[in-house]
Amino acid sequence: MDLGQRIRQVREKRNISQRQAAMSADICPASWNRLEGKDSNPTYSTLKRVAETLGVPIAMLFFVEVD
Repeated sequence: MDLGQRIRQVREKRNISQRQAAMSADICPASWNRLEGKDSNPTYSTLKRVAETLGVPIAMLFFVEVD
């Protein structure tokens, strides 16, 4: 699972739409959509805003959750 898929997984688990997440992270919705794509290469500051918006530590975006 790549970074974009993990971001999507966490976002969906929290029942947050892409648009809501983008607005909360001060990222345009099109950029958030690209963020969840395969070739995503976000900056640290973007990852920090994404993690804060999703309510998780940045490290969680790099590891697959095991239930």
